[in-house]
Amino acid sequence: MGFGDFAMGYLLGQSFAGPVDTDIPMDYKYWSKEAKAQHQKNCDEAYWSAWDAAVKEGCIRDLREHKKDSKFLYSAYPNMTFDEQADLIESGELKIVAPVKEPTGLSAMWADNTREEAQNKRYQEILKINQENIKNGSYRIVN
Repeated sequence: MGFGDFAMGYLLGQSFAGPVDTDIPMDYKYWSKEAKAQHQKNCDEAYWSAWDAAVKEGCIRDLREHKKDSKFLYSAYPNMTFDEQADLIESGELKIVAPVKEPTGLSAMWADNTREEAQNKRYQEILKINQENIKNGSYRIVN
């Protein structure tokens, strides 16, 4: 028994004789249907959380670097700067809408569609498209 066994046993309140034998199989094939579903749900949540973080980080970086074609909603808000958009995304006021099936381009939408900026006619057209894409599962709102 090494020190790691001792420390783990101490932390878990087990004896210091090494790992405890159990009758609970650790093999995935023995898991219940519910356990498998919960495990898959946990994996999916972890995947999408990391995916969202990477997309958001990349978009903010591109906006901060003023990369061409990285601005969102240009047709609705041509005077909004790169940095303004990055600030709005960081604060959660502007949400990124990203494709999940095919790389067809990013979009954005206001978190609060009652705000003054959201009443823009061109934005309302874009919003309808975004909502349809989200509803049919081809896009998702990046958290």
